[in-house]
Amino acid sequence: MGFMNKSYTNANTIFGWVDVSKAVDAGWSKAGIECVTNFHGKDQYFVDGQEISRNQAYKIAAEKAGKTFNPNDYALLS
Repeated sequence: MGFMNKSYTNANTIFGWVDVSKAVDAGWSKAGIECVTNFHGKDQYFVDGQEISRNQAYKIAAEKAGKTFNPNDYALLS
């Protein structure tokens, strides 16, 4: 949605977890969302200290980016 300068493949994520995790967290932060990435499980998303779903996070990010959100465009939404 334009909050990150780069996209990552699964291989990038596995072999460069620390750097990728920081970049993903920073991208979500630009949308006003705190993301806690999790190598072995689902990431967590927070707005104003309240946990929200990944789907809600994408909706908020899309709104801030002035884009339309279609959950089918994004993998593993819950």
